[in-house]
Amino acid sequence: MSQHHLAKPCMGYPTRTAAVKALSEQGMSSDMIAHKTGMDTRTVAALRQNLVRQRERRAKALERLLSEETLMFIEAAAETRGVNPGALAMRIIDTVAREEIIDAVLDDQPAREKVA
Repeated sequence: MSQHHLAKPCMGYPTRTAAVKALSEQGMSSDMIAHKTGMDTRTVAALRQNLVRQRERRAKALERLLSEETLMFIEAAAETRGVNPGALAMRIIDTVAREEIIDAVLDDQPAREKVA
């Protein structure tokens, strides 16, 4: 594995991308982030652009999987929780599967008679 692909921690974040994302979410410009992190402004701008492309790819993947109406519900719930819609959709699926409540959520199985 080349050194190029190893994560580079930055300002307490696991990667430079994570640092740029967090600082961007705090409203900092690329120039401010570059000054604070010691990165070149072009590097910060490139990392920000990669984050935008990542977000766009995730949104397109969700659009292929979910109906428009369902996506609207997920987006609203994600905004309320301060997370991205893809992360919330995965959290919902993981929770339903892990808690073994698929039948209860879907309610698509005929009623089973209890055996005494």
